[in-house]
Amino acid sequence: MSPSNHDLIYRARRAWFRTQAIANAVYQDPGNESDVYEHDGVRYVVLQNINGILAVYQLSGTRVRKVDDSWPDAVQVAATGESA
Repeated sequence: MSPSNHDLIYRARRAWFRTQAIANAVYQDPGNESDVYEHDGVRYVVLQNINGILAVYQLSGTRVRKVDDSWPDAVQVAATGESA
């Protein structure tokens, strides 16, 4: 059974908070705009808030892996309505 979108967003948020704490970064809370999108059979969790996309995580089986600024344009368009 695959995890629900809610579970995937929860796991991505936990990963986001861990990386922010490690980097001593300025805290930005992912908002309710965060969602799961699928492109070419690959699922992505897009964490975003009113300021835009904070991070994109690619789902591989039960693992969530951060994507470094190279997610598909289709994911950005679906998440924000704007092209990359």
